Amino acid sequence: MNALFALIVFIVEGLGVSAYFLGYCPLAVVLILHFCILCLLYKHTMRCKFLNESYLLLLAVFGGGPLGAAGFLMFCLLLPLFRKFMTPMQKWLAELFPEHSTSDFLNIFQRVRSRWDAYENITEVVSFRDLFVSGTVLQKQAVLDMIVKDFKPSFSSVLKLALKDEHNSVRIQAAAIVTKIETDFEKACAELVEKYESQERTPQLALKLAKYYDVYVSLDFFSSDRQKKITEQALHFYHLYLQAFSQDAEIWFAVGHLLFQTKNYIGYIKWCENYQKAFKNFPTLAYSWYLEALYALQRYQDMAITHSERI
Repeated sequence: MNALFALIVFIVEGLGVSAYFLGYCPLAVVLILHFCILCLLYKHTMRCKFLNESYLLLLAVFGGGPLGAAGFLMFCLLLPLFRKFMTPMQKWLAELFPEHSTSDFLNIFQRVRSRWDAYENITEVVSFRDLFVSGTVLQKQAVLDMIVKDFKPSFSSVLKLALKDEHNSVRIQAAAIVTKIETDFEKACAELVEKYESQERTPQLALKLAKYYDVYVSLDFFSSDRQKKITEQALHFYHLYLQAFSQDAEIWFAVGHLLFQTKNYIGYIKWCENYQKAFKNFPTLAYSWYLEALYALQRYQDMAITHSERI
């Protein structure tokens, strides 16, 4: 019906405009004709059920006269073809804003990307590590991008997985991050050591240096020779601090943990003897490490004697 009206309007409006340009009628007659057609279209629009198309025809004729009617007629001719290939609005919106299933994997990935969690402790990185194992290449690279922007020592386990990943691009990116971490570590250590040696040889700064070295020992990124040197530096600055605060049990324990962590079992056993001389209470965890050190050194008789005395 609207197509028929458009055809009639196109013919009538076209004849009126042609008559004006050929000099058969004045402009006023053409404008009156145009106004009458708009009134008829408006009346038709109010009665028509398909308001959207009727309003479109009214607006097209109002603005373009015969050209507007011709454009609407072309629209009516192409509409069946368009409807054959078009996507329903409801389906299009559903695809535009899909309701993803909130699986545990996607929730974890969203938390990592948005940095909702601090991931400062090893236990908080478990889900992070699982995500890295199960994710796609792009998701793994996104995780590595976040790590390099805000590295924490607890991320070391994830980087170790990345260095052994099956995809070459992931391994290269992880190797570049490790290189950056090593460079930043060396630079920070050099600045702290220079500050300690040239300006203030305070126990507090020595403790800061020791803890800094201690943290990077646990990363296990460095070569064995470099890691041994870092461990020696950490123990050196711990001892400098303990010379001033010999009764600091927490730092004593940090020294023992470092010795045990680096598998210096002989040094750890000697540390245990010195610790028992300095303090009355011997921590249960340190005792379990002591037994493990004796076992690693195959000193089984000492293990039995120590255990019987403990009981």
